[in-house]
Amino acid sequence: SSKYTRRNQAEFVKIADFKEGIERIRNGELDLLAPATMTDARKEEFAFSELHFGMEHTILVTMPDREDLFYQDYENYNGLKIGVINDYPMTDFFIEKMTLHGTDAELVYFENLQECEAELQNGSIDAMVASILRYKEEYKLLDSFSPQPIYFLTHKDNTALLSELNKAMAQIQETYPTMLDELLYMYYPIYEQHFLTREEIEYIEQEKV
Repeated sequence: SSKYTRRNQAEFVKIADFKEGIERIRNGELDLLAPATMTDARKEEFAFSELHFGMEHTILVTMPDREDLFYQDYENYNGLKIGVINDYPMTDFFIEKMTLHGTDAELVYFENLQECEAELQNGSIDAMVASILRYKEEYKLLDSFSPQPIYFLTHKDNTALLSELNKAMAQIQETYPTMLDELLYMYYPIYEQHFLTREEIEYIEQEKV
């Protein structure tokens, strides 16, 4: 008999990080993991929903008292200590961004986001890279980039559930096409916020019309 059996109702399981979720999917302890970005390595081992259910951006954040750091001010990020996570797609996206701007910052690697956040809050690093879905109001946003669609991820053997999920997601898209956008703005208001660069702030301070 399959370890993937139908439950009477959904159960939401708290996990420490994505790595734990992946391991529990492998062991059959979880049926679905989300949000998950699709990578070549993950596609080889796991199955994904046919449709995505939103977009995930990579973000660079610092503490709000860092008045010397401005939005998208990469030419002035040289020499910063920036926390990134090992084996994390957002880390790769940020390295590409730094290369594009010729930024020479020091990357400090951590095993998980909790460790990285602790070091940011105690001042050991200047900024950190994370997912926009992990953004907190107490942080100051320095950039948001590399949008990637996010999916449900499951074990490749969990075909019956995946089939039902795909049908349900298609039905929702057909009958309520704006639902995902409405939920995104409701639970992640950062998507509707606008942030100013150093040049824009300096222009505003001149009180020009």
